[in-house]
Amino acid sequence: LQEPRHLGPRDGLGDELPKNRFAIQSRAWFIWAAFLGVVLLIYLGVRLPEIVGEPIIRVTYPAENPATVREETITITGTLQNGGSLSVNGESVEVGAEGAWRKEISLQRGLNSVVISSKKFLGKEARSLRQVIYEPAEPGVFPPR
Repeated sequence: LQEPRHLGPRDGLGDELPKNRFAIQSRAWFIWAAFLGVVLLIYLGVRLPEIVGEPIIRVTYPAENPATVREETITITGTLQNGGSLSVNGESVEVGAEGAWRKEISLQRGLNSVVISSKKFLGKEARSLRQVIYEPAEPGVFPPR
């Protein structure tokens, strides 16, 4: 019995046979990719307005605009939907988990403008302007009931 000789790097021992191009191949990777693509499209369709949409600022108090008050301070309250950060007259305001916020403001006699603004991460911004008229009660004069 004679031992096989090593012929060198081109001896063909590590070669593979060519693949059969006409044989049915597994398409499992294609099915999974298509499934993930459909799930991604559905997710983006549902969440896209929230991701790139404009913030929605609702002021619940004072409800009227302009509002007339007799107190020197007022607590403005509202909700924020689809927003990032919120500020009232340039001061940052903390927004709760459900979007509720509140800010106490000191008023000057006469007309006071309150600017509520919200900015999203992607740059969309919304503003709401409220006007509050502060008319202090005069001593001895009671407001009508």
